[in-house]
Amino acid sequence: MAGACLSFNDAASTEALIGFIQDIDSEGNVLSLESSRRISDHWKITLDTYFVLNSSERDALYSLRDDDNIQIERSYYF
Repeated sequence: MAGACLSFNDAASTEALIGFIQDIDSEGNVLSLESSRRISDHWKITLDTYFVLNSSERDALYSLRDDDNIQIERSYYF
């Protein structure tokens, strides 16, 4: 796995977490991205993604090959 966490240290608390997983025994690999940012004093938006980029039948990720995920969340804080 290789990954990076980026915190932009701005007033909106912008953050991103990027990860890449490569299975060394097979061809399977996964890319993930999580990011968030405040859009006002009360609202925050979050993006979470998960993509299976490649997998073979002998790979543990094979059952997830068609299960890519994108989630966008808007949260209100009071």
